[in-house]
Amino acid sequence: MKISNFKYTESNSYEFLYATIDIETGHLFWKKVTTEKIFKRRLHWAFVKNGEFTPGRAVENLENALKAQSALLN
Repeated sequence: MKISNFKYTESNSYEFLYATIDIETGHLFWKKVTTEKIFKRRLHWAFVKNGEFTPGRAVENLENALKAQSALLN
């Protein structure tokens, strides 16, 4: 599973922050990319679909990279 393409989508007041990510699964000709909606409450990201936490720190690392890139542009 490869996670990429982190994008913020919306914010629900002070409680939730929403984003989308692309998840790539499979090999060679059987690769499949799906876009999943995720949410953040306090410190951790989880899938909207089932409430499970995202694997490892992949999403947090992508979020930090996006914040760093936007800080460089300003």
